[in-house]
Amino acid sequence: MKKSVISKTIKLFVCALVCMMAVAVVGTVSVKAGKKSLTKKEVEQNIEALDKEIAELKEKADTSEKAAKKLKDKEAKRELYQAALDATLSLGEDGNDEYTLKKGQKVKPVFSVSEKKYNKLIWSTDSKSIVKITKKGIKAIGYGTAEVTVKTSISEDELSFIIYVCKPVKKIKADADVYINPTIYMNKTYSIPFKMTPKDATYSAKVADDGVAELVADECTQGSIAIKVLSKGKTTVGIYDYQDKLLTTINVVVYEPLKSLDFAKSEYVVTEFGSTIDLTFKDLDPDYTDPIKLKYVDEGDVDIVDMTHEEEGCFRATFFGDDPLVITAVSDSGITATCQITPNYTIDPNDIIHDDDDEDELLGGFGSGSGNHDTDDDDD
Repeated sequence: MKKSVISKTIKLFVCALVCMMAVAVVGTVSVKAGKKSLTKKEVEQNIEALDKEIAELKEKADTSEKAAKKLKDKEAKRELYQAALDATLSLGEDGNDEYTLKKGQKVKPVFSVSEKKYNKLIWSTDSKSIVKITKKGIKAIGYGTAEVTVKTSISEDELSFIIYVCKPVKKIKADADVYINPTIYMNKTYSIPFKMTPKDATYSAKVADDGVAELVADECTQGSIAIKVLSKGKTTVGIYDYQDKLLTTINVVVYEPLKSLDFAKSEYVVTEFGSTIDLTFKDLDPDYTDPIKLKYVDEGDVDIVDMTHEEEGCFRATFFGDDPLVITAVSDSGITATCQITPNYTIDPNDIIHDDDDEDELLGGFGSGSGNHDTDDDDD
């Protein structure tokens, strides 16, 4: 019987020791995270109770050293509770409250808490399909914009962070140059179209700060950038990805419409097959910005290169036709001019062939009696 009692006593002692160790471990964890989290009501009740104790101790503190020491402890404890009740949240040094992520990325918002002992941080989001709040941070799980809020449990102060989860642009295509007629669009919105893959990728646009135009962000879409025309001149629009990396630049020209347009010559005579001539314009302002395009029927007869980026108001034409060709110049504002390219070859084009060294060889002089030579072989 004695052994049984001793055995039971030892077991009870061991169990009690294990329980004490468990409590000690839990206590260690709590110390790291701060004391047990209290509710706002509990803190207010504790402050009220302490105020009564402090009032009573103040009456005794002058005559009792013990009461004076106790008063000091109670006042210190009251300050802690008041600090918890007045706790505030503030952004980090960079003041950043917006974060841009791609799907799968995580971020830990930077902020500080004025009192951490009793306040517990409560996290929430308005878009659980876009972000997930974990112990390691905020994880982007879908595309879109989410608001994440952190709140103190006692003081109920809060901070909000905007999380943008973006889809990267894989490909983008836009015109290098865009011309806008101020007569039509001055102080109005003009939309610059572009294409990107995927269509719902995230992008941003910036307009150079030169007074020519400004971005109308609210009217930008996945396929166009809206700008407001402010004055004549030249500016640039940049398209950027979600990491603010420049994807492409569009040159925007708000031009002065041409009042008149004339070719330097009404007729350009070509004396050699495949020769090159410059089609220029008469009395054209060297600073003109009204874009000019050429129109003609037989595209196979002429190869025209726009040289306006190198020589203002110049088109370089290489002519291969047998008959006269009428070319019409049309400005973006609707002003037109015409000229004619007339062939007057001294050598019959059919008498020119190319050998292996790509050098021209004259087979028969024009009108020499040798006749025209067809470069196509009709013999089987």
